[in-house]
Amino acid sequence: MKLFRPNNIKAYRTRAKMTQDELAGLLGIGRPTIGQFERGTRFPSTPHWRKMAAIFGISIDELMGRDSDDAEESEELEEQEEQNGQEKLGGINKIVNGHLLAIN
Repeated sequence: MKLFRPNNIKAYRTRAKMTQDELAGLLGIGRPTIGQFERGTRFPSTPHWRKMAAIFGISIDELMGRDSDDAEESEELEEQEEQNGQEKLGGINKIVNGHLLAIN
C-alpha cells in the first residue's frame, strides 16, 4: 500500500483547470513545491492536504488515492502494531524502587 498517489494531486489540479502557480498561491507555497508534491518527491503537510481537498471539493482520502480497502488495511496495520507493541512489553525489564523486575 502506498501512502499516497502523487499523480492524484496533478489529476485533480488539472481537472479543476488550475495551474501549479494558482494552486501554490491558494496554499501559500511556491510553485516548485507543487511539482514536488505531484512527483512524489515531497509529502504535503496535513494542513496542505486539508486545503487541497477543500479546494477540489473532495475528501483527503480521495485526494491521496486511498480507497476503502486501503483504509481497512491501514486500520489492520495499526491494530497489528499495537498488538506487537504489547507483546514486546512482555520481555522488557523494569527497574522499580531500585529492583530489577523482569516482566513476562
